[in-house]
Amino acid sequence: MKTILTTIFILIIFTSVDSQILNKPSVQVKSHPTLNIIKIEQRETETVFFMHIVNRIKEGGWFCVDKNVKLTSESLKDDIRMLRSENIENCPTSHHFTKINESVNFKLYFPPLPKGLTEVNLIEDCADNCFYMNGIVLDMVLNNEIKSFDKGFSLYSKNDFKGSLQYFTDIRDNSIHTDRKHYGYSIYIIPVIYHKLGEFDAAKRAFKKLLEKDFKDKEYFIEQVRKIDFFKNLK
Repeated sequence: MKTILTTIFILIIFTSVDSQILNKPSVQVKSHPTLNIIKIEQRETETVFFMHIVNRIKEGGWFCVDKNVKLTSESLKDDIRMLRSENIENCPTSHHFTKINESVNFKLYFPPLPKGLTEVNLIEDCADNCFYMNGIVLDMVLNNEIKSFDKGFSLYSKNDFKGSLQYFTDIRDNSIHTDRKHYGYSIYIIPVIYHKLGEFDAAKRAFKKLLEKDFKDKEYFIEQVRKIDFFKNLK
């Protein structure tokens, strides 16, 4: 059976050749909880963010998009400014919701993104109640890897330790993104899971791999595992 990440990679190859569409990209932090990116479509002449927002206010809910919206990144020399928006009012004119849970789909258009750009921030550059979405992952493989991690974390939080183990193990053994927090967490949690399952030999082997791997915040994660008595004196 192919690993989860290998399967994801194959699917990406066959879907990205024709479309260059990234569905539901991972976002590290955002200002408006119900504001989401449905997909990002990278075309030859433009980049389109397909957006969705839901009203959670019983009365008086509104939303608009300032014309001064930009994409920023540490790897960009200059910010990328929005060309136009579609199906949403531009501030100061606002779209007024008529009921709770009403939603709006809209689009934000930008120039083509530079090749190799892996992460951007979407920022509304305005004076009041501005929205932002930081850490939008554009790399398709990384984006799907983060989704895989989120699935593993969800299972772990529900005490489905065996179910979560395959996701974390796949990330540990196949990921090249060793500078990402989800990679370090995956390596850390595997020996902890084996310990919870009472599979102590497997827990020792997993802890040894943790010691051998090179990744961000390694000493911190080792310290966390060693808080469990079983791992205190293991080498």
